[in-house]
Amino acid sequence: MPTAQRMIYCSHEKRKTVHLVQKRNGIFHLILTVITGGLWLPIWLYASITTSRPECTVCGKKNWG
Repeated sequence: MPTAQRMIYCSHEKRKTVHLVQKRNGIFHLILTVITGGLWLPIWLYASITTSRPECTVCGKKNWG
């Protein structure tokens, strides 16, 4: 899964730091949902829910950005 960098407030560092964020491929999931007549939708929802939280590059803690 591709990653992106975002400035997010880190509760451990008490300041905004660079965080690594996993990006979801929404177009891929949308196409599969349409092709399968909606059968892919539960997998798409599960992938959205279980995507990991942004990780601070300074302290390594995961935050809800």
